[in-house]
Amino acid sequence: STAIASLLCHNSCSISKLVSKFAFFPPQPPPYQLRARPPARHAAPPRHEFHFREPPMQRAADALAQKHNHGTTLTADKVVTRYGQTVALLHVGHPDATHTLLWSHGNAMDIGEMYFFLVQLAVRLRVHVCAYDYSGYGPSSGSPSEENCYADIAAVVDYLERAHGVVPERELVLYGQSVGSAPSLWLGARRRVAGIVLHTPLLSGLRVLIP
Repeated sequence: STAIASLLCHNSCSISKLVSKFAFFPPQPPPYQLRARPPARHAAPPRHEFHFREPPMQRAADALAQKHNHGTTLTADKVVTRYGQTVALLHVGHPDATHTLLWSHGNAMDIGEMYFFLVQLAVRLRVHVCAYDYSGYGPSSGSPSEENCYADIAAVVDYLERAHGVVPERELVLYGQSVGSAPSLWLGARRRVAGIVLHTPLLSGLRVLIP
């Protein structure tokens, strides 16, 4: 109890700040950035280009794109949350997909590190895959916190409905890995979705310390 009290005092007596300090570890520097593409004439607002900072990674991504990996499409974009943060996302579309997997990643990774895995996941499962970076991760603005990650996933679902015509109750499966189980369950408690998958969720981590 003394240790907890000391930690709270060093975090302005804020449980939220204390949770954020222990729960979120964004990779630094981010392995990728989103570059805005020039707008085409009479087109929708410009999409963004997913670009790796390390040349070997970018060459691998270019080679993968040239293969047209079973007809998949890659869309990088940004959405704005209700708190005004700009959140980066990657949408991998598959031509045979009937469902969209919304991936909320773990606390020490971002979608740049998961890029190739997400593409192969869409190909192997024949689903659309959408992954996003929490506020303060990758090129997403702001700082990571519990409240921000809830706003982040809500903004991404709004985007999927608006931009890709996803009907959550029939087509959306939430996939929460580690700390990503929190926003997945938060959303699932408030919106009807087709399913929820939890991958080493928070309780798994607690069991490491407390039988």
